[in-house]
Amino acid sequence: VIPKGPIDNMLEALDRTCSMLSLEQHEATETQQIGKESKIMKTRTICSKELFVCEITFSYETNQATVTSFISSVGDEEKSRQELEELINNKQFDILFRKFYRLVKGEQ
Repeated sequence: VIPKGPIDNMLEALDRTCSMLSLEQHEATETQQIGKESKIMKTRTICSKELFVCEITFSYETNQATVTSFISSVGDEEKSRQELEELINNKQFDILFRKFYRLVKGEQ
């Protein structure tokens, strides 16, 4: 059994956040072989109904999440993307929940 790492914990927290908000997640796993090293990346695409919310890539090598794309309903998209990334990497899922909540409820 592989012990759970920071990424697994982030993914679990993301699962809980998304299920509370009824957000769909689609996951793709990519493994790159570089010599003897294999880099594992997981990409999660998060949607609300038909609305794309964001795409996050998790690197098992760096234990960091990268928000590769994000739909911002308001304001500066790049700033919002960085904020989202920081929230995930700092495991501030309560704040992330509120952010997603506003995004999702804002569509109605």
